[in-house]
Amino acid sequence: MGMESSLPGPARYRLSDGSSRLHTGAMTERPQIMTVEQTRALVNAALADDQLDLAVPLKISLATNEGLPIRVLSTLSRGDYHPAVGDVPGSLTYQDGDQVRVVTLSPQSELLLSAYLSA
Repeated sequence: MGMESSLPGPARYRLSDGSSRLHTGAMTERPQIMTVEQTRALVNAALADDQLDLAVPLKISLATNEGLPIRVLSTLSRGDYHPAVGDVPGSLTYQDGDQVRVVTLSPQSELLLSAYLSA
């Protein structure tokens, strides 16, 4: 006679397309706050209405999509941004303690950052 465990099964997390994946303990895929289409709609709305500020969505996107630590967001400057060229995505350089790091931008962060800097 075998005893059945009363422990719950392995944890799963749901993806934006409705499918689910087994949680392995480490998040290998970062959650997306907005899709590219939603980000584009927000940027278009902000360009049409100067009352909409893209600073908060930009910081959220950089923190969640690119994994930037909150402490470095306030130190970023225009010169840290390197726009996309052709098929090469944009990037952002930042100082994290004694280290200078480079992160490739997601399409969402690229849209938000370029619109934020052009405003």
